[in-house]
Amino acid sequence: MPTAEQTIREIQTGLRNLKDPSKLLLTLATQQRSDSKQRIFTDGQSSFGGAIGTYKPSTIKAKKRKGRFTSNKINLRNTEQLVDAYEIEVKSKNRVVLGFAELRDKGSNSKIVDFLEDRFGIIFAPTEKELQRQDIIIDQFTEKLFT
Repeated sequence: MPTAEQTIREIQTGLRNLKDPSKLLLTLATQQRSDSKQRIFTDGQSSFGGAIGTYKPSTIKAKKRKGRFTSNKINLRNTEQLVDAYEIEVKSKNRVVLGFAELRDKGSNSKIVDFLEDRFGIIFAPTEKELQRQDIIIDQFTEKLFT
């Protein structure tokens, strides 16, 4: 059994290894971006696992005419604006942001996101499964600090 001094030294070594928390934060943001892009923009799923919604027959018809019909599920890919703007930005070694870049020529993405969530419910928050994946990443990262 390790002594108190050994345990303290182990913790201090682990904390020194955490000099740059942006590595963990960037890993978490990258995984979340990948998971949520698949869920929202490909599978058309909300934060609660159900479909975001379904397109009206008139919308399906218009999408087919434009060659953009893939499913009757709403997947928020009509113009690709949100998909293209969903990005990670490293603000500092202690702050990494995952969200939507504002595109001046296409309108405010934050207003579009607010409108969509008012209409369809929560879409962009992590799901329970996504949060569990984040926990696994944190556990793996923490294990590396102390081994």
